[in-house]
Formats: sequence, C-alpha cells, structure tokens
Amino acid sequence: MLANLMKQSNDIERAVRYMRVAFDDALFFNSRVKQSQIVMMLPLLETMRHDQLAGQRRTLAVLLGLISVLLGASAFLLVKFFRHNTRLEKMKTSLNDTQQKLVEANSSLSALNGKLKETIELKDRYIMQSLYVNTNFLKQVETRCRTAINDMKTKGLEAMRFLPYQMGIKEERQRVMRSFDETFLQVFPNFVDDFNALLCEGEAIGLSDDGSMPTELRIFALMRLGVTDTNAVAEFLNISANSIYVYKARVKAKTDLSKSEFDAEVMAIAKP
Repeated sequence: MLANLMKQSNDIERAVRYMRVAFDDALFFNSRVKQSQIVMMLPLLETMRHDQLAGQRRTLAVLLGLISVLLGASAFLLVKFFRHNTRLEKMKTSLNDTQQKLVEANSSLSALNGKLKETIELKDRYIMQSLYVNTNFLKQVETRCRTAINDMKTKGLEAMRFLPYQMGIKEERQRVMRSFDETFLQVFPNFVDDFNALLCEGEAIGLSDDGSMPTELRIFALMRLGVTDTNAVAEFLNISANSIYVYKARVKAKTDLSKSEFDAEVMAIAKP
C-alpha cells in the first residue's frame, strides 16, 4: 500500500524500496500470493525508476550544458571586460598625458603672455620717450644747422669742419641711454634690488647720481629683455663685444652662483 501511494505521488525511489521490504516480508512468511503480486509490480517500478533516473540524467546534462554555456559566456565577457578595461586605462593614461601637456602649454602661454605684456608695456613707454627725445634732437639739429649755415656765410667753408661736433651726437647718445634706463626701470622698478640680491655682500651695483644705470646693469637689463646677442648689445651700448665679456666676467666674479644659474636668476626677475 505504501509502495502504491509513493507510485501515485511519483516518488518511485521510495516505492521501489517499500516494495522490496514487502517482498522480503512475503518471503519470510512464505506468502506466495503476495510474492506473485510483488513480482508483477516490481519490474514495472524498476522500469519507472530507471526512466526517472534517465530523465534526471538528461536534466542534469541539460543543466551542465547550460552551466558550461554560462561559464563560457562569463569567460568571454570577462576577457572582453579586461580588454575594455585595458583600453580605458590606456585612454586614461593618454588623457593624463594630454592634460599634462595642456598644463605645460598653458604655463608656457602664460609665461609668454607675461613677457608679451612686458614687451608691449616697454615698447609703449619707449615709443613715448623716443618721440620726445627724437623731437628734441631734431629741434637741436635744426637750430645747429641754421647756426652752421650762418657761420658758412660769415666764415666760409672752414666752418663746416666743426659741423659734426655741433650736432651733439655724444649728448644724444647719452639721452638715448637715459631714456632706456628710465623706461626699463619704470617697467622693472625692482630690477636693481633683485639683481644686487644675487651678488655677494658688499658687491652691490648702484645707480648713478642722476638715476641712470651703469654699463654692467644695462648689459643684464638687455639680457632680461631677451637681447642676448653680444654684438647687438655692443652696438646698442656703443662699446666693443670684448668689453661686453669683460663686464660680464667682472659681475659674475661678484656672485657665488654659476654662470648658468646666474643668467637664469636674472631672466627670472619679474616685474611687480
């Protein structure tokens, strides 16, 4: 009866087990009727049990197949994710490099913009100074030419020998230098103090009584403006190129910095 109930509940495993117990009992009590009934039902239950096990194996095989597919898909997705992550890391590194380059470029542009502002400010101030100086020089030349013409009328051509000395070339060059000094110190009012801070104690180079810079300071002032060609500096200051080297050597003997360090510090002097 239990075996039949289990069969109806589709619990074939327990039905077979109960049927075997019943068969053992029938053998024990030597009940041939029960034995014949059990023998007829037991193969059917065994067949059903085998079919059930076969179905379970098929189900298990399907599940294993699905698990294998899922594992394969997971492995594929994992590899794809890893490659995608690698690409993202490369992109991140590339973006960081690009950002760093942009920061450096921005810093360079900022420095260049600062130098450009300095140059524009210096140019504007120097143009105004030059206009004033050149206008004054033209007036003096005009006056001296008239005087020379009058002298020619009274003294003859002999007066022409003194014409170059009457033009005031030397005085005009001094005015040009003073104009440069005034314009530069207006843009870089702290240049002299910052420059002397690079020198050893007691080796400071000061301005003259009229506020003009000595030749040593003018050389390094031109360097600060980016004029580093020795011949150009010598031509502007009306001295020889060898004199430029001598002035530089004298100044750099007054500092504990190396040549490259000293030049870099001079170029780093900023306007307020």
